[in-house]
Amino acid sequence: MNRINYSLVFMTLFVALRLAAEYSLVKNDSSLITPEQNGTYIEKRTKKEQGPVLALTDSLRQKIASAVRTQIHSPYRELILGMFLGIDELDKITGFKDRLKTVGLIHVVVVSGFNISLVAQTIFKLVGSRYELKNVLAAELLLLLYALLTGFEPPVVRALIMASVLMLGKYYGRKVSMLEVLLFSALVMLAVNPIYIESLSFQLSFLCTLGLVCFSGPLQARLIKLSFLFKEDLITTLAAQSLVWPLISYHFGNVSFISPLVNALVLWTVPLATILSSVFIILTLLQFPLLQVVGLIVYIPLRIFTYVVDYFSKVSFANVTFKISLPILAGYYGILLFFLIREKIGQRGV
Repeated sequence: MNRINYSLVFMTLFVALRLAAEYSLVKNDSSLITPEQNGTYIEKRTKKEQGPVLALTDSLRQKIASAVRTQIHSPYRELILGMFLGIDELDKITGFKDRLKTVGLIHVVVVSGFNISLVAQTIFKLVGSRYELKNVLAAELLLLLYALLTGFEPPVVRALIMASVLMLGKYYGRKVSMLEVLLFSALVMLAVNPIYIESLSFQLSFLCTLGLVCFSGPLQARLIKLSFLFKEDLITTLAAQSLVWPLISYHFGNVSFISPLVNALVLWTVPLATILSSVFIILTLLQFPLLQVVGLIVYIPLRIFTYVVDYFSKVSFANVTFKISLPILAGYYGILLFFLIREKIGQRGV
């Protein structure tokens, strides 16, 4: 029975990866990232000819996007489309997009692995126990559908694989190393579609998650005696950006010094806005009569988000020109790797 259960879950995972490979970039057009994007994680992509499954989900995606454009005004509709569906329409509001870059929040307005984690948690709250196979498979299929709707960006594929492995481990009561799961997901993605190695969003997503896995614990231990508002969000931000900022500096030549602070202040609004937006979108498609009332609730976290962005973007030193060289980039990661290995060896020695 266990073998059948394993095969069902991995069959779902295999279908997801094959769809991702079909949806992914043509090699000659794989990294169309221009300097004026200035730190954004979004990439201009060229799709292959779609099959019937992708055509159906793309049609649903456009229908949802049309509903959002009709019901929500700018800049909130651009935020919802980016956060929930991965549709980049920030070029329509260039002023706000520039402010997002200045405070280091442009990465928030795209679908990422965080969305998959949030969707997975929400699904299990709805379907029930993680220890029933039908719930695991239902969650897996719903995650796959959401990944299809968002266009199978590399961060989403990575998070989908990780979520699948973690759900399987939870189902069988196994302890799973997050670092091993992260490395496994990267290797599987590259095995199925080697073009991912050229994708900047893949690199940033991997490094961001690696930073969370490796540095959240040590930062938490060092700040354990301190107690202040947004402490957990600040730790999460510092851990995530510890490995990301050098790559952004290398590619785009700028660094946002206030990014950790601003991220910590608005991080809590992102899951709230995502959940409320998903409810609003479902009710819109169902033509719910009190839609405007629900829409007002959706505006609350988005308004807080935009206010923080507008306020801190006026800080003179918010974003500075700073481009590191390839040797410094390699040296930075090499030093961090050395200390991580030394700490792991020290822990085993104890």
